[in-house]
Amino acid sequence: MGVCMFIKTAMWNLLKVNNNRVNQLKSRRAIVWAMLVCAVTVSICTGCRFSTMDRARTAARIFSLGSTPVAEVKKLPRPAMLGPIRRVISSKPVASERTQLFLRQNNLESLYMEQPFEVIKILRKHSLRAPSMPLIHTLAELSDLEGRWALRTGNDKLAPELFATAIVHSYQFLFDDKLDIQRNAYDPQFRNICDIYNRSLEELVRIITKSGQLEPGMIYQAGDDELGMEFNVELVGRWQGCRFDKFELVSDYEMRGLENDFHTHGLGVPLIAVYKEGDENRTTFDKYYPPNLSVPMTAFFELQPSGSSRSRWHGTLKLIDPLERTVVKTETREAPLESDLSVPLAYHLNDPILNTNLLSTASMLNPKVASEYYGVYMMEPYDPKKIPVVMVHGLWSSPVTWMNMFNDLRGHKWIRDHYQFWFYMYPTGQPFWLSAHDMREDLAQLRRDVDPGNTSDALQQMILVGHSMGGLVSKMQVVDSRDDFWSIVSDEQIDSLNANAAIKEHLNDVFYFDSNPGISRLITIATPHHGSRYANNATRWLSHKIFTVPKIMETTYSEFVQSNKSVLRNTRHLTIPTSIDSLAPDSPFIAQLLEAPTKVRQHNVIGVVSKTAFTGGQKAVGGDGVVSRENARLENAESEVVVNEEHMRVHQHPKTILEVKRILVENLVETGRVSDSDKWVFPASYSQQELNTNSQVKPAAPRSDRAYSR
Repeated sequence: MGVCMFIKTAMWNLLKVNNNRVNQLKSRRAIVWAMLVCAVTVSICTGCRFSTMDRARTAARIFSLGSTPVAEVKKLPRPAMLGPIRRVISSKPVASERTQLFLRQNNLESLYMEQPFEVIKILRKHSLRAPSMPLIHTLAELSDLEGRWALRTGNDKLAPELFATAIVHSYQFLFDDKLDIQRNAYDPQFRNICDIYNRSLEELVRIITKSGQLEPGMIYQAGDDELGMEFNVELVGRWQGCRFDKFELVSDYEMRGLENDFHTHGLGVPLIAVYKEGDENRTTFDKYYPPNLSVPMTAFFELQPSGSSRSRWHGTLKLIDPLERTVVKTETREAPLESDLSVPLAYHLNDPILNTNLLSTASMLNPKVASEYYGVYMMEPYDPKKIPVVMVHGLWSSPVTWMNMFNDLRGHKWIRDHYQFWFYMYPTGQPFWLSAHDMREDLAQLRRDVDPGNTSDALQQMILVGHSMGGLVSKMQVVDSRDDFWSIVSDEQIDSLNANAAIKEHLNDVFYFDSNPGISRLITIATPHHGSRYANNATRWLSHKIFTVPKIMETTYSEFVQSNKSVLRNTRHLTIPTSIDSLAPDSPFIAQLLEAPTKVRQHNVIGVVSKTAFTGGQKAVGGDGVVSRENARLENAESEVVVNEEHMRVHQHPKTILEVKRILVENLVETGRVSDSDKWVFPASYSQQELNTNSQVKPAAPRSDRAYSR
C-alpha cells in the first residue's frame, strides 16, 4: 500500500509539473520520471490480466490513491427529519402572497392554519366543479407545501398523495384549456407553478426510486380517489425496450471535474439512468457500450383525460432521453424539457476504472492486461441519421481524456442533433501502425453490425478527431497504402516470401490497405506528423525495458525476419517493438505517412507553451513540451490553429474545442443539414486578426525543414 501511495504521489507531482507549462528541459525530465514511475507501477498493477470487472475496480481504487479524479459526483446531504421537539418549534414553509390572498378572500385562512388537509380537500372538490387559475394554483401550492412538511415530520404515507395532488393540479394549470383565463408567462404565478410541478414531481420520483418501483411497465398509486392519482411508468424513444439497473436524481449529486455543466430549464426531473449490462433483451449495440454506462434521462408526468365516471386522476410518468427530445408535447401545447447532460456523464466517469490512469498505463505497458477494453465505444444507441465523430486518444491515454470536449460538443444543440460520438481505445505501447490496423478492422466490424445493408448516408460522412499519436492512427484510416509502405521493407512481394499463410495474411493487412471511403474529414490535435524528438535514444531504451512487446512482434515477426533476411531491405517496421520507437523523427513510416496523398479534408491544431520572458512578457517556446511546433505542422491542412497549452491538455483547451465546433458546424452547413444563415461563428472575444492568422490554410514548409530522413 505504501509503495502504491508513493507511485501515485509521484505521478500526481508529474501532472502538476506539466500543468505549470514548464520549459522543455523540465518536460524532458518529467517524461523520463514518468516512465520510471510506470516501471514500478507495472510490477504492482499489471502483473496479471484484468479477468473480471471487480478485480479491475479493486486495482483502480488502489491506483487512485493520492490522485485527483478525472470527474466525480458527490452525494448531497438531504434535510434531516425533524424530531418531536423541533416539530413544535419549527414553522412550516410559508405560502406565496397570491395563495394567502386567495385564502383570505375565500375565508379559508384560519381553517388552513388549523386543518390544512381539510382546506386542500375543499379546494379539490371546487376544482372539479368550477376550476379557475387562482384556485388551481392555490391547490397545487398548498399540496406541495404540506407534502414537504410531511416529509420533514416523517409522515411518509401522506407525503406521496400530497405531491401527487400538487403534480396533477400544477399540470392542469399549465396545460388544461378549460381554465377561464389565458396563461401569462410573465406572471410570477406562472413561474411559480412550474417550480411546484418540478419540485413535487422530483420528491415523488425520489420516493418511488427508494421503493424500487421506478421501472418501465409498472403502475404506481399514490393516495385515493379523494386525493392522489394512479400512473404507469413508460420509457419512450430510442431506449424503449432496454433495461436499466437504477435511476438516480441529478439534484442529489454535486459534479466535479468537468469544466462545464449543461443544464436546460423547463418541465421535468433530470435523472441519471444506469444501463443494465448483460440483460436478456440485448441489442446489437450492447457490446459497444462502456461498462457502467450512465445516460441522461428526464421524468415528465403527463395527465390523461379521464371520463366523468372516474374520480381518480390517471397519468403516465414518461422517461425521456433529452439528447433525443428537448421539447415535450401534450394534446394541447408543448413545453421545453428540463435536462442535465453533464452530471450523468460525471456519474459514469465516477467508476474507478475510468477515473484513474490505470487503463491507460496498463494498456501502454502491457497490451494483454486490458485487452477486454479495446475497441469502439458508443455513449448512446446508434442513429443511422447522425454523422459519427470518432475520437482517438494518444499515448498513455484512454477515451476518458475526451470527456471535457465531448461534454462541450454535446451541449451544442446542432451538434447534438446531427452527430453521434464514438471513442476508440487501443494499446498505446505498440507501434501506431499496428493500432491503425486494429482500428481499421474494428470500424469495419462496427459498420457490418449497425448497417449491414450499407444504407446509411451519415456513415459515409464520418469525422475522425485524433490527439497526439491518435492523430497518426486516425490519418492511416484516410490514406491508400499502395506499395509505398511495404516497399520500405522489401522489393519482394509478400506472397513470395518464406512464411506461412497466416503471417502473409497479417502482413498484407498491415502494409496494404485502402482509405476508408466513409471518412470525410480528419482533425489532428498536437500530433507529431514529423515525429517527436522525445522519441530519442534514452526514452526508446527505457521503453524497451518496461514495455511488454506485442506478441506478434516478439515471436511471429522475429521468426519471419530471420527466415527472410536476404530479401528484406529495412526490418524496422517488423522489429520496432514499441510506440516510442515508431514516433522517432527518422522513422521511414512517419515520412511515408506524411507524403501519402489523401482526398479527405484535414484540419490541424498545434500546441505551443508560453513561458515568462526575462522582460516579464510571454514568450512562446518551440512547441507543447512533447511535440515541437515544426513537427506538429501539417502542410496540406485546410486550417491550422495554434493553442497556448501543453501537450496533454491541448485537446481540452477551450480554443481547441471551439475550433472543433467550428469545423463540425461548417460541415453541417456544407452538407445542407443546417442553413448558412444559422451558421455558428467564433465568439466576439476572438479578434479578426487572430481568426485570419489561425484559421487559414498554411503554406507548405520547405522540404529541408522537415524533421525526418529517409
